[in-house]
Amino acid sequence: MYGTAVQEMKLNEEFEEPKASDDPEEQLAEQYKLTEDDKDFIKSIKKFKANNFGSAKTPVEKKNVKITLSAKDQKKEEEILEKLRAKYGTKIPSKETTDYH
Repeated sequence: MYGTAVQEMKLNEEFEEPKASDDPEEQLAEQYKLTEDDKDFIKSIKKFKANNFGSAKTPVEKKNVKITLSAKDQKKEEEILEKLRAKYGTKIPSKETTDYH
């Protein structure tokens, strides 16, 4: 009598029913699988968008634009830099050592 009860308890402890996934993301993924109707609907939306608003634009790579000053502005800048160098010494970089000119 006691032997069989103990054996049953051991068997019950060893055997565990497979648990449903506790991860909510997995449950959501299973709930929202796309059906054929969903795929057709998405295609029709893309087609509508392309027909009415044009196709999706691909991003254009930006070109590095080198900023250049006009001759007049460049001359003004050099005059200002000369005055600053005279006042503060060589702490201010010259035109040759800067990359932004």
